[in-house]
Amino acid sequence: MDRITEAYLNDFQKEYSYPKNVEKPKLFEYFVNHCIVSRLHSERFEVEDVSVGGGGDMAFDGAAIKVNNNLVFSKDEVDDLKNRFHRLDVKFVFIQSKTSNKFDSAEIGNFIFGVESFFKHGLPKHINESVKALKDLTDYIYGSIHLPN
Repeated sequence: MDRITEAYLNDFQKEYSYPKNVEKPKLFEYFVNHCIVSRLHSERFEVEDVSVGGGGDMAFDGAAIKVNNNLVFSKDEVDDLKNRFHRLDVKFVFIQSKTSNKFDSAEIGNFIFGVESFFKHGLPKHINESVKALKDLTDYIYGSIHLPN
């Protein structure tokens, strides 16, 4: 990791009070997830809520769902927004972060395959709870969409 990114990472760690013993790769995932989701959502959020990395993560380090310009984490939030706006404008954000200074086409391919599988093929058997919850919420959103007659 270059010195500039390292400085930003240290500032992030201090600003959000992450303990010194947080492993650098995990802290970097939080940092990247925060940077990306903050650009898409101006209100404060808990970065842990959009961080899905770890074993069984389908090559995602972060993921977020925006419905009607709001980050959502539950079916109740989706229902509330649907009732208020009578529509669902949905955006999905998937994040992969690497500290390497070069691109690895295999890792990029795994990420793309993970996103495609998430929407088209379903989840593999060994998947973490964060990705399962994300998929469950995604399926609920798709089930909530009613096309006009």
